[in-house]
Amino acid sequence: MKAIKITLILLVAATTLVFVRSDLAFHIAKSLPFCSGDPIDWDYASGALAMLVLFVLGLYRLRRNQRDDD
Repeated sequence: MKAIKITLILLVAATTLVFVRSDLAFHIAKSLPFCSGDPIDWDYASGALAMLVLFVLGLYRLRRNQRDDD
């Protein structure tokens, strides 16, 4: 679990650095599903929701395996 946490922290830090250094002029919340203020693009939103569900299920399975090993 430590390796996953470190990887996620490094990924978020690298993404933030790239975003800040790119000088783009848009609000970061517009990249999140349902937060852009535009009509909902269901292709993008359904894909984003599926990724979030898979992420949560993956974390649940990792924690369950860790509890089973104890």
